[in-house]
Amino acid sequence: MFFTRKNITELTDEQLLASYRKDANPVYIGELYERYSYLVFGLCLKYLKNRDEAADATLNIFEKSMEDLKNHEVKQFDHWIYVVAKNHCLGLFRAESVSRGRFEQYAHAQRQEKEEEMDDIQVHELKERGLRRLEMALEQLNDSQQKCIKMFYLEDRSYAEISELTGMSYNEVKTHLQNGKRNLKLILSRA
Repeated sequence: MFFTRKNITELTDEQLLASYRKDANPVYIGELYERYSYLVFGLCLKYLKNRDEAADATLNIFEKSMEDLKNHEVKQFDHWIYVVAKNHCLGLFRAESVSRGRFEQYAHAQRQEKEEEMDDIQVHELKERGLRRLEMALEQLNDSQQKCIKMFYLEDRSYAEISELTGMSYNEVKTHLQNGKRNLKLILSRA
């Protein structure tokens, strides 16, 4: 099919996605990029706080989406790309937490996400105490939960690695992480 800029821009997001799944022509993703790259870039900039990193992340997200969209049926592209972008940025924080000391930035990004759900008093309190409160809360967890949380988030270890290093089963590691996160939330909400 012969494409012109005009007839591509007239297609809805759903039509672009269906056409892309049908023949994998990158021109369809290019149009979605034109429509949504500024939103993805803005979200990446909010999390990464660096224009160059946000620009790189935006390109990586759309590049990866070309493969993902071949195999997944997406109903609302704008919602889907938002979730993909947010998860990509949070993944960058986790992957770099040890080597670049990004744990504080990761915790800050998590707090920003939760701020929308919290009332103004809790938001103000979290901003004042920040990472210090998180560290104090970690100390209140039982040893197993504390160990699993630190190894997973601070040392960037997988469930399997934690299981091997601690002698806990995979399911025990998973349970300690889930319970540890829940207990951290409870401890932080009480303080």
